[in-house]
Amino acid sequence: MTNGRAFLLDALRRIVAGGTVTGEEFRDTARNPRDLDGIEQAAWLRFSQWMDDDDVRARDPQYADMQARQIAAALADLEALEAGYSPDEVEWGEHQASKLPRGCCLVLIALLAGALMWLWRQLF
Repeated sequence: MTNGRAFLLDALRRIVAGGTVTGEEFRDTARNPRDLDGIEQAAWLRFSQWMDDDDVRARDPQYADMQARQIAAALADLEALEAGYSPDEVEWGEHQASKLPRGCCLVLIALLAGALMWLWRQLF
């Protein structure tokens, strides 16, 4: 993990939790985004926009909501890298997939089969 990623993880977690990050922390730690990997750069960009737009968020609740979603998504991407997902998997969104338990899948298959049998009987 790079120092930049560690800082971004900490900063984004604080923001998501309702905390703050000072401009001084941002300037001291995240100096050159070109030193970061692609997903880290994207998170840095979202974070940089967050730091610059506090006045806009204060005036526009919809913009504030949009930025909060972007910060949460950037944090999820960085946490996925930390969890061992490859950058390609993160870019494809595989870390956001929800998996159904097998029991749920079997119940859904049974319901679908029953619905198809009922439909077949109605038509023929």
